[in-house]
Amino acid sequence: MDSSRELFKTMEILPFYSQYLFSLLMSVVNDKHLFTKILEVHNHDTRSANNFHPPTTNLTKYQKGGLLYRNKNL
Repeated sequence: MDSSRELFKTMEILPFYSQYLFSLLMSVVNDKHLFTKILEVHNHDTRSANNFHPPTTNLTKYQKGGLLYRNKNL
């Protein structure tokens, strides 16, 4: 079976994974008020002051990059 990438392009449809990432990023953009920024946690003037502060969690996988992708793309 051939790749459906060209068909998606001609029909202007995002593949499933891209749709998931897009909806995830849009939910973060639309609900910014639900997230805490680093500036709100401490008053140090840093380059990352406007990035989101990751919530405290015990999940190692989440701690190693959960909000990293979102902070770079907003």
